[in-house]
Amino acid sequence: MVEFYYAPKDRVGQHYDAKIGDYGFHILAGPKEMVISQFTTHIFVYLLTFLFQQEEVERVVVEPDVNNEKIHVLNKRAGFIYDKKIEFEEKTAFLAFNNRSSFQKALDNIQLP
Repeated sequence: MVEFYYAPKDRVGQHYDAKIGDYGFHILAGPKEMVISQFTTHIFVYLLTFLFQQEEVERVVVEPDVNNEKIHVLNKRAGFIYDKKIEFEEKTAFLAFNNRSSFQKALDNIQLP
């Protein structure tokens, strides 16, 4: 499941100086019924490619739970730069940002089968 959001109108926008071109997404991947090599990486690349193809998207914002180690690895591989910790009622999260050039550089280093 994927949810896209406009960061200036989302609660995350209260935690930084949100810009007009900031968009974010949440991704929920269910339990594995079968192992597909780099499945989540494929999804991530697809989602970020889709977002950055939208003219109005300048930057992608994410706010993963600080305890979700797997997503931090994937975010950094995809070019996200971690900024700071932020607090939500249900979690402590990292605030991270990505832009087209950082994502493009990251794509050069992502090996997909």
